[in-house]
Amino acid sequence: MINYLQNVLKEYDYPLDAKEQIISDAKKLFCKEFYSLISPYENDYNADISTISYQISQLAKQKGVDEYPAQLIFYLALTKPLKKHYEKQNLPLSSYTGVINDLKYKAKECFLIYKIWGTFVSGWHEGFFKLKRFNFGRLQFEMLPFNKLFKHFESEFLPADTPVINVHIPRNGQSLNSELVGEAYKTASDFYRDKLNANPVIFVCESWLLYPKNLQVLSQNSNIRKFISNYQIILSQDYPDYSEVWRLFDCKYTGNAKDLPADSSLRRAYINWISNGEPIGFGLGVYFYDQK
Repeated sequence: MINYLQNVLKEYDYPLDAKEQIISDAKKLFCKEFYSLISPYENDYNADISTISYQISQLAKQKGVDEYPAQLIFYLALTKPLKKHYEKQNLPLSSYTGVINDLKYKAKECFLIYKIWGTFVSGWHEGFFKLKRFNFGRLQFEMLPFNKLFKHFESEFLPADTPVINVHIPRNGQSLNSELVGEAYKTASDFYRDKLNANPVIFVCESWLLYPKNLQVLSQNSNIRKFISNYQIILSQDYPDYSEVWRLFDCKYTGNAKDLPADSSLRRAYINWISNGEPIGFGLGVYFYDQK
């Protein structure tokens, strides 16, 4: 398993310090008990990943490995049987590659915020490994009934059991270029066509990017503005504080906006916005996508 992990870290171009830390922690963590814990997933992708994840955290404590690296190593180890599950279910291997890339993005995010290579959003990864969430180009998608996603939304905008495609926007270093985004929607609509049996396909997205007041910050030719324009915003809400700014700035908020990195025009615009005491928040949007 160490050799497999080394090959993954090399193939996906992890930084040298990341490789050294992850391999060092993996050597402590990999043992008979670790392999026994992950074996149910090797046989069945519907295995109880959340329980296994908790047990891995307990094992990590015994082995002197921090939780965030342990969870990253756990999911990297699962990518080996995941590929077999993809092949058996005849799923697109490009999405499988996206799963491993997503682990790398989360590892970078963890390092930027907590100064350790790992993942602090362990539960997030479960959807990919249970073959419920897929990567198609620039975006990530999963099919769910509307009410399962948004129980707090008290409206008849959509019937509760309407099947929708939930959209996630990964921080992967790529812009939200309209062409890349359009290709992702097209691929997802084709993938889910038989399951939905509906036209238009209903994409739903809840994100800080869809917060309506963002339009006051974004330039007219902004890719984010173009992304927002596809969606009908049906709910928005302010965050109670600025603790969510890590999603844009890759660091915790100290209470002073001037401590935030100002290395892009978007970040500088948000620093000015926050400095003026303006709120940040999230929006919930619906995009009716015509498959023609």
